Amino acid sequence: MAQRVGIARALVGGPRLLLLDEPFAALDPLTRVAMQEHLLAIVGTTVPTTIVITHDIDEALVLSDRVIVLKGHRRASRARSTSICHAPNADVARFGALKALLLDELIVRTSSSAPVLA
Repeated sequence: MAQRVGIARALVGGPRLLLLDEPFAALDPLTRVAMQEHLLAIVGTTVPTTIVITHDIDEALVLSDRVIVLKGHRRASRARSTSICHAPNADVARFGALKALLLDELIVRTSSSAPVLA
């Protein structure tokens, strides 16, 4: 309920930009999915630009039109279009391919050790 109230407060003034930092991190999986659907419905009609910061790749793909992976100090991948992932008829194969690509971008490879997440 606190997340709903926080989002409602942020939308009261009719902002042109909405910033969300890990908005659903503390929620159980079913509530998280419901809140993601509510957010897509609300933001799609009222806020032109929304920036979501998340560590959850699935959430990034579901909520975003574009994803940028941040790695280390001042390093970012190129923006990847993901709008197909939150369409009502989302392509499961495309979703999986984008998820694998983003995971690969997060992995830091060194010659002397096993891959680790950035």
